[in-house]
Amino acid sequence: MHSVLHDWPDEQCVEILTQLCKSMEPGYSKMLINENVIPPQHTYWKATALDIIMMTGF
Repeated sequence: MHSVLHDWPDEQCVEILTQLCKSMEPGYSKMLINENVIPPQHTYWKATALDIIMMTGF
């Protein structure tokens, strides 16, 4: 998963991951999550620009 979970509140992220886990085969399937982690303070503006654009546009 690439840049999916950051668009959803925590409760929906849990539901998304729960549903994905149900479809995975134990001992075989692997889930890779690639997300940006932005610190709560002193963040470079380019790191947060896409989030602000997404929040205002949609």
